[in-house]
Amino acid sequence: FGYGIPDASGRMPRMVLWNTPGDDVTGMICRCEKVVRTAEQLLGGEVYHYHSKMVMKEPLIGGKQ
Repeated sequence: FGYGIPDASGRMPRMVLWNTPGDDVTGMICRCEKVVRTAEQLLGGEVYHYHSKMVMKEPLIGGKQ
């Protein structure tokens, strides 16, 4: 489930946004200690989850061909 945003060529990839990490794979990645510690080292401080965004592209629809 997502909404479409036309790209420069008029094709329509879909995007989904959410604010709370769920219990699915994408939510688990946000809470994975190894990912969090690495992000903290790269950014030099504590990290927070503000939102997640996923762009979904159907084959041959959206993006440059």
